[in-house]
Amino acid sequence: MDGVSRATVREVREETGLEIGLESPFLIYRVRHVPEDGRDRCLHTLWVSFDATYEGGSVRLQTGELRGAAWFPTPPPTLGPWALYRAVDWWDVDPDDPWWNAAEIREP
Repeated sequence: MDGVSRATVREVREETGLEIGLESPFLIYRVRHVPEDGRDRCLHTLWVSFDATYEGGSVRLQTGELRGAAWFPTPPPTLGPWALYRAVDWWDVDPDDPWWNAAEIREP
């Protein structure tokens, strides 16, 4: 996992201008995309999700890489499934809170 960790730190620095520290991965999953047009090809992707700590820098987006970056003091109304998975810990969300039930899960 060391290569993935180094690549993650480097990519975050290059694409956002932030220096981060990483914890161990909390979620690793594989997705297989099969084209619906009958072609004999498929795309395999591996998603590795880490918790990170802010170490320094300021947000400077690399042109053409990201649509945006932001700090969220409270959970946003829409989260990807990997972020929703961690939202309870990040924001101390009570699973009985109305936000949890109303949060929209976006597929990657």
